[in-house]
Amino acid sequence: MVRFQAQAAKIYLVGFMGAGKTSLGRQLAERLVWPFEDLDATIERKERSKILRIFLEKGEAYFRDLECRALAEAAAQPGRAIIASGGGAFCSPDNRAVMQRTGITVWIDQPFERIWSRRDELSELRPLLRGEDDLRRLYDERAPLYALSTLHLTVGDRDLPDALEDLMRLLAGWCGSSSRSAS
Repeated sequence: MVRFQAQAAKIYLVGFMGAGKTSLGRQLAERLVWPFEDLDATIERKERSKILRIFLEKGEAYFRDLECRALAEAAAQPGRAIIASGGGAFCSPDNRAVMQRTGITVWIDQPFERIWSRRDELSELRPLLRGEDDLRRLYDERAPLYALSTLHLTVGDRDLPDALEDLMRLLAGWCGSSSRSAS
């Protein structure tokens, strides 16, 4: 078992919609015995509405403002936490700065083809899930921003337990190199 001692107070999981941030985040939080927060779930709870309905009724700009506020609140909470962000959260320079100032960011990188293969499962939950060409364009626009993350975990076809083990190793390696460079 890989032990992980965090230098940062928060671990933010970022990446495209449907990449597995929430599933992996819950498992990571359970393993580390840290609190877990899914920003989309927080927004839905506070708004008493699904993300899709918020997008349709109030627009993307309204949603992005809610997302920014939810992130700021989560980041301001004392102590450690695993935070799964929405697919567009890390694309905002302000949100990116908050995450990088208060923790480390991990890009949960799922190939486009894998996300597209899950489109039927995801379509009811994802307001920006349109046709393949539009989704591919959005994926390609966001990938360079996700690449600004502290760490990069390529998930691919691995199952959740294997991806979690790889994430634990990645985090442990980062903590080791981070503490050596600070001395």
